[in-house]
Amino acid sequence: MLYKHRDEKSEELSINNTYFTEMPTPGLAVARKAMGIVSGDLYTEIKKLHIGGGVVVRSKGKKYLVTASHSTGPTAYKRPSNHKFYWQDMEMPLRYLHMIYSTPIAEDPKSKLPIADVAIFEFPFDFIQSVELSKDLPKDPKVTVSLGFPVDAIDLWLDNRLPVGRSGLSYLSRRTQIDFEPYEDLDLSRCVPEITADLLTAGGSSGGGLFDKDGNLLAICRGYKTIDKTWGEFQTVNTIFEALNL
Repeated sequence: MLYKHRDEKSEELSINNTYFTEMPTPGLAVARKAMGIVSGDLYTEIKKLHIGGGVVVRSKGKKYLVTASHSTGPTAYKRPSNHKFYWQDMEMPLRYLHMIYSTPIAEDPKSKLPIADVAIFEFPFDFIQSVELSKDLPKDPKVTVSLGFPVDAIDLWLDNRLPVGRSGLSYLSRRTQIDFEPYEDLDLSRCVPEITADLLTAGGSSGGGLFDKDGNLLAICRGYKTIDKTWGEFQTVNTIFEALNL
């Protein structure tokens, strides 16, 4: 259904499946500055194409860093080791931050939390801007903007470490199916709703954000849907924040 609407236009955002750095609205300009890179040693990982993004979110007067669990390190979603959050000229090891949610935390048999390939850290710092969570999930196709650090656009973000954008039609699609071992067989009834976006999604996009026109965070990128990478898969985080009372 989404493909049939590929040429549809929005009154406020237009579809642009080429990378852009000039944000179409003030809210999205703020969202761009609320994001950084999540990676091990940045220049080593770029050569391996192992990088991701993270979004700083504010909720109930506090700030949190939200990313994809699989972007936080090579330890099967366990505590990050040498991975860092890179924002402009600043570097912060993730092990210095308090992790309050991740895939194994939610997957624990004693946990009642919704499950997602998402990691959430407390982020009590004011040097970076932040965004709010969107309350309006796209049940019908609507134009949204994906911000991230795709490896095929390194020349656009490596020097300033600010994400690049693409815009396309998105819609609430289904419950997330985690397809990273050992989490392939999780109970889908506990998995968070997922948004599918009709836009190219290259490596490095994981952990990046999907935003509405006002720069509010709709979901976090976990990968792409098809072999040709034409549809991005994004996990909503509202239910996780509600379950954690954040």
